Amino acid sequence: MEIVKKAFYMMGVDGFGKDKTIGKGRYEVICFEEYKQPKTKSKYYMALSPTAIKGLECKEIYYDTFVRFGKLGMNRANTNPFKKPILFADTASTVIFEQEQEIKYIGQAVKNISTFDDVVQQGYSIVFAMELNDE
Repeated sequence: MEIVKKAFYMMGVDGFGKDKTIGKGRYEVICFEEYKQPKTKSKYYMALSPTAIKGLECKEIYYDTFVRFGKLGMNRANTNPFKKPILFADTASTVIFEQEQEIKYIGQAVKNISTFDDVVQQGYSIVFAMELNDE
């Protein structure tokens, strides 16, 4: 836990994200507490990042779309560095299943997005179990 706390403090001082080199993405950690999720088994889950939901078997899903324009790096950036655009369900998408279950993530890897056959875009998201008070 201490190493995670130190990492967050250091990222806040140095900056975080693609514009950190121009002074953006800095923040100050005010409070750092470990959070234990009270409920791990549920019918309701919220995605904590963009996710590829195609083929997800659920009762209902609520989401906004998000287009990811990925790029390749290192030695593959010398040819065509761009991946095909991918449509994702954005952060905070809500998934409702028929039965209560315990899941840690949703989504899938997305293939066939580059001129290179081995390139895969990760479309997984960690999920947060929720509950409704009126049930």
